[in-house]
Amino acid sequence: MIGEGCFLDANTPQGRIELQDDVWLSRGSLIVAGESEVVVGPVTYVGHRCLMYGHAGIRIGRDVLLANDVQLICGNHTFAHRDVPIRAQPTEGKPIVVEDDVWLGASAIVLGGVTIGRGSVVGAGSVVTRSLPPYSIARGVPAQIVGVRGEDPAAEEAKTL
Repeated sequence: MIGEGCFLDANTPQGRIELQDDVWLSRGSLIVAGESEVVVGPVTYVGHRCLMYGHAGIRIGRDVLLANDVQLICGNHTFAHRDVPIRAQPTEGKPIVVEDDVWLGASAIVLGGVTIGRGSVVGAGSVVTRSLPPYSIARGVPAQIVGVRGEDPAAEEAKTL
């Protein structure tokens, strides 16, 4: 299902966007492949107004939830030359991988070079600048791991008594 006002941009011969089976792309979402590819795995939900700027490649696994306003940003402008406007300088980028069964909370931002491990949860408004191992629970700016999904805090506390 592709919602109203979505925009898919694979505007170069190398650019490719693949939405696999049962992907739900909500209203106002934007996917830009640039000279790379963006692959959204099956049974994945992309919330309203999400942005995938995939100039170095984005791969999203199966059963992933992207809440509203999530941004996946692979590319970045360079700005080393003072005499050249930033917009005229080259861009650089690193790929993003979101493994299976991940939930990215509302307005979370994931930057290039990051892999979000299987089963992880990222809190709303977090900025993920480093990779997260599987089943991580992370939040904050920058995102920090605050727990592991599936661990029972009461059981862990009982072990220390």
